[in-house]
Amino acid sequence: MSELTQLVYLDMSSNNLTGALPSFNMSKNLTYLSLFLNHLSGDLPSSHFEGLKNLVSIDLGFNSFKGNMPSVLLKLPYLRELKLPFNQLGGFLGEFDNASSPVLEMLDLGSNNFEGHVPVSVFNLRTLRVIQLSSNKFNGTIQFDAIRRLHNLTVLGLSDINLSIDENFRDEHGLSPFPEIRNVMLASCKLKRIPSFLRNMSKLLYIDLSGNEIEGPMPNWIWQLESLVFLNLSKNSLTRFEESIWNLNSILYVVDLSFNQLQGPISFIPKNASYLDYSSN
Repeated sequence: MSELTQLVYLDMSSNNLTGALPSFNMSKNLTYLSLFLNHLSGDLPSSHFEGLKNLVSIDLGFNSFKGNMPSVLLKLPYLRELKLPFNQLGGFLGEFDNASSPVLEMLDLGSNNFEGHVPVSVFNLRTLRVIQLSSNKFNGTIQFDAIRRLHNLTVLGLSDINLSIDENFRDEHGLSPFPEIRNVMLASCKLKRIPSFLRNMSKLLYIDLSGNEIEGPMPNWIWQLESLVFLNLSKNSLTRFEESIWNLNSILYVVDLSFNQLQGPISFIPKNASYLDYSSN
């Protein structure tokens, strides 16, 4: 396979392939590489990807690759999708230089063993639509203002990585608004409150803020997010429902408010819910 010099498109995903990844550096015209959901293992040598300047999409997720992520992947000039989730990759992520990944839209490194700080320069990749770094061993703090730079962002995944989110952000005139995020996954990020900028996200579909330190009443504006279908605020310290006129058009299918400190009557039951958990309050 390493001698297929005219190879353009390779999809061998969802098989039972084992062993190491072959080198593709002779396939100079390769644009698409998908080997996700196999049983491949071993390292990912940078030499396997050198010279693949036409690569647009790489998906090696759901395998057992280990070692560091090849830095050459971030320097491929036309790469739009880099998906390496559910492997055993680790080590530190270096900073993204200004010339790297100029058109990258999807960065999925979830469920690996990456550690250290999330590179600040990730938030300079203005073309990013999806950033999924959940379930790693990162540490440190991320500023909400950094997220604000990603004007095209629709999916934000930073759950379960021992990371703190700095909730303070400048709301000054002239600053760019937050992007129209649709999926927010900020479980276990030591949040003290529900981020207020979410109330203006008219296209929000999915919110997971479980396992934080959010206190006080459940804000009524959450029920008025007309596109919201999934809400998980479990394992916080919410105390009560705010009184309000409920949005009868809510299309929520999943609501999990378990393991809080909610008191009094259950004042809202979404009529479309297929999963509803108010236990341990």
